[in-house]
Amino acid sequence: MTDRYVYPAIFTTDKDGVAVEFPDLPGCYTCGREFFEALDLAKEAAALHLYGMESDGEAISPPTAPSDLQTQLIPGQSLVAVEIWMPPIRAEMSQRAVKKTLTIPKWLNDMAEQHQINFSHVLQEALKAHMGIIEPRSGGHVAQPPAAGESATSPAAGQGGEGEATAEERAPYRAFSKAGRRKSRTIQGMSDQGARQTKGDA
Repeated sequence: MTDRYVYPAIFTTDKDGVAVEFPDLPGCYTCGREFFEALDLAKEAAALHLYGMESDGEAISPPTAPSDLQTQLIPGQSLVAVEIWMPPIRAEMSQRAVKKTLTIPKWLNDMAEQHQINFSHVLQEALKAHMGIIEPRSGGHVAQPPAAGESATSPAAGQGGEGEATAEERAPYRAFSKAGRRKSRTIQGMSDQGARQTKGDA
C-alpha cells in the first residue's frame, strides 16, 4: 500500500463544464464547472475509489503511460496527471460512523429511554473501556490497549522508562477506570431495579 498515486485522467471540456475520467480506474468519473474545480473533484473521486479498492483488497493496476493515451484523445480532450495523496482520506474514513444493530432486554431499553441515554455514546465508551483505549482530549494519538500479557505500566505498552509508569502517566488510566466503575454501578443499579420490577409484575 502506497501513500501517493499518480494516474492520468482525461479531461473533456464542453459548454456544460469539464468531465473527468480515469482510464486505469474503471467507474471513476467526476465533473466540474471549470478546470480547477474538476481537478479538485478528480483528486477526491480518485482517492475514494482507490480507498475502496484498498479496503476490498483489490489489485490496483499501475498507471498507463501518457504516450499510450495521447493517441486516443479527441478534440476537446486533454490528458492530465492527477496526484492522489491517500493519508487524509484514510484518516477521514477511519473516523466515519458505521451503523451497528444490537439486542438488549426491553426493560433495559425502556429505562434507558426514560433516562434519555444516548445509546451510541454509551456503546462507544463501553467498547473503549473494555479494550483499554484512551483518547486524548485534544490532539495527540489514541492510546492503544496493552498487548496480551502486558500491563498498562510496562514499556511494551508504550509507557517507556524502566517499566514503572509515573503518576502523571497513570493518571488518565485511573480517571478512566473510575469513570468505568461509576458506569458499572449505574448499570448494575438499573439491572437490579429492572429485576425488582419483573418480580413485582410476577
